[in-house]
Amino acid sequence: MKLNYRKQNVLILGGSSELGMALAQKLINIGLFPILSYRNGSKREFILDSLKDKTELFETVQIDFLRKVNPININVDYVVDLIQSEFEEFILMGNNERIGNLFQEVAHKTLFLKNLAKTMLKQKFGRMVFISSAAVNRMGKGQGFYVAAKEAQESLYRCLGLELGSKGISTVSLRLGHIEVGRGRNFIVKHRKSLLSHNPLKRFLRIEEVVETILFFLSDSSLSFNSTEITMDSGFSALKL
Repeated sequence: MKLNYRKQNVLILGGSSELGMALAQKLINIGLFPILSYRNGSKREFILDSLKDKTELFETVQIDFLRKVNPININVDYVVDLIQSEFEEFILMGNNERIGNLFQEVAHKTLFLKNLAKTMLKQKFGRMVFISSAAVNRMGKGQGFYVAAKEAQESLYRCLGLELGSKGISTVSLRLGHIEVGRGRNFIVKHRKSLLSHNPLKRFLRIEEVVETILFFLSDSSLSFNSTEITMDSGFSALKL
């Protein structure tokens, strides 16, 4: 099936991540224009070095949600939100500063998306894909803060789609299961045998299939998926333990 895209500019929040870089490469290959966010200078250098043969085909923008972020001066048609927290701790043992920082980031992202949605209203189109976690379906001990932040953001994206769908702005959240990239790789290394024993497909998600799924949810063919959450976890959260 050939996928069509009515617009071009794709803001990737968490653009320097492994998944973000893989997505950016694919977007460039199909003629879309990725705008990769980075938190600090070293992340920007990493992006520029990784895409050094394609410097005219993408843009970068500094976004750090620990601080209030001003609206960016780049036209954005699509958003793919890949930003992940690594904060997992038992509730009573959580560091107060880290707890505050986690939810401060969510609050600042909310203000950023509010402003971005206003600009999308002017162009009568916007598509947002939030990468959530299958942990929302099946939470483990120590994941309370992580899941609370994910659920808060899912609610934000869901409500944006409800309120702005008639104006051409739609949203979808993709709850990913275990994938061997980023923070997930270390977890899989430690618990591979146990995780596979509860995985109906007996394999973890591949970065290539996740990228292809994101591309589908950006496409015109997927726009009726609005204000909803889709789980992609090989059936892990559906299996009775």
